[in-house]
Amino acid sequence: MNKFLSIVILVICTVKLVRNDVTPNYLWGIFYSSGQYVVSKYDLQNGSYFPIENYKFPPNTNYGEPLDILWVNCSSLMIACSDSRSLTLVSLEFANSEFSVYKSMQYPGYNYNIISGSLGYDDLTGVLYATAIRIGAIPTSSTGGFKYDSSDDLDIIDSSYNSTILSWDFEYLAFKDRGIDGLVTNYSTATDSLFNQQTSQFIVNLDHDYMDDYIYMYNISSGAINSYFISYDFSQLVIIDDTLYAVSEDTGFLMVYKIDMSGDVQMVTEIPKAVADINFSFLAFDEFIILVTDPSENRIQNTISILNTQTQYSKTYVIGHQSNSTVTGSYYMVSL
Repeated sequence: MNKFLSIVILVICTVKLVRNDVTPNYLWGIFYSSGQYVVSKYDLQNGSYFPIENYKFPPNTNYGEPLDILWVNCSSLMIACSDSRSLTLVSLEFANSEFSVYKSMQYPGYNYNIISGSLGYDDLTGVLYATAIRIGAIPTSSTGGFKYDSSDDLDIIDSSYNSTILSWDFEYLAFKDRGIDGLVTNYSTATDSLFNQQTSQFIVNLDHDYMDDYIYMYNISSGAINSYFISYDFSQLVIIDDTLYAVSEDTGFLMVYKIDMSGDVQMVTEIPKAVADINFSFLAFDEFIILVTDPSENRIQNTISILNTQTQYSKTYVIGHQSNSTVTGSYYMVSL
């Protein structure tokens, strides 16, 4: 697992009409402070530096490290957590501040380093996907009470690749490792992944060590992984109305592109005086792209920039956390 001294999962919930645009009112985050995880709620519209609500994880729980928020509504949220041996879905009910285990299953977590911002969740089947780096030997038989599917993998780890797509099927308690042939990467390589519900594809944006930029598409039904070379250095991907958007950075500007798998890249707009925080995955919310940026370039403050892909209008909100106004971490999600 990736280890962070401070980790945040940001969630935007509840909507409001502003200039005929639907924009969020609240920002949710999970922070690690004084040895404990805390879910915090911010008033985004008023740019609050202090949370208006806090929900502390119960002490002495063995959930593991939070990886991502899978979904959120106005009454609850669901968090994916992992330790070295299990993957657990933890729910939080806002009305009674109660945390509870929704589902849990074993898997050899000690053999993988799950990459920041790499989770994708299939709402229809309840299968969770992630991009990871292999560390150590991979089992080839059932063990520890879970099913391991190695049909798509090499029996012996080959040095030609160490990047892999993981999946957890909670209905059948089946864990699967699907290696990406020819792809060798390292812990510092930037990546993000997302699940396209309309096409049942898990999309991975991952750099080779040789700095060639590829987008990988894992077709869930066929099991095939196709790679597409893109002649741009994209740090983030989002999907809006089945259209793939990418974000790149250049000297204080964030540029938003629309791309297709034929290699055609079209710039949509640019956001000036903005520096991407690579620890955060940008996400889609209706027709909006939500970006975590730092206009000052010195991490004194963080901002949320919300871009309407239809009108190219963007609005920025300043956020912070308690005595330290710099929000640090790696995961977040937007939702109604």
